[in-house]
Amino acid sequence: MRLSVLVLMALFSYSLCAQDTIATGNTPRSNAWKEKIFFTGNIGMAFGASSYFIGADPGIGYILTERWHSGVQVALYLAGDPVYTYRLTGPIIFSRFFIIPNVLFLSGQYELLRSTIKQRSTSFKAGLWHPALLLGGGMASYSGGLMLFFQVMYDVLQHENSLYYNTRYLVFRFGLAFY
Repeated sequence: MRLSVLVLMALFSYSLCAQDTIATGNTPRSNAWKEKIFFTGNIGMAFGASSYFIGADPGIGYILTERWHSGVQVALYLAGDPVYTYRLTGPIIFSRFFIIPNVLFLSGQYELLRSTIKQRSTSFKAGLWHPALLLGGGMASYSGGLMLFFQVMYDVLQHENSLYYNTRYLVFRFGLAFY
């Protein structure tokens, strides 16, 4: 969480410090770096007979090169059933390398989510850290300043507290990015 806050603060402080005005006598600099920032994220929800899941992970990214895009996201997930309520929050660091520009990419992301679990009928409350390193690939489709993407990943870290621990299942993600 601290890393994502530091990155966001650094980006915004650089934005404020980079502004040159005519009053200072400085010549205006190029704002090309601003054109390399993009906003991204995923949203999701699911409802069952007696359970629910609602989640979002908004983020900000930077185009390092034409083929390499990286950034940070903040995960905010809520879930529940008749016995427990769950809250997961934390930073996600991601990177995409386009093999075929703007179409096919390799992806990786590190998640360090913190869960808080509450039992509805008692005062029981517990928390755990859930690290995961997801590697895989995906496809993207651009239209104007919008990118839709689909990616398939697998948790190679396999930490015992990972949400994807000891599973043969792949993780499927859909998302948007605004350039």
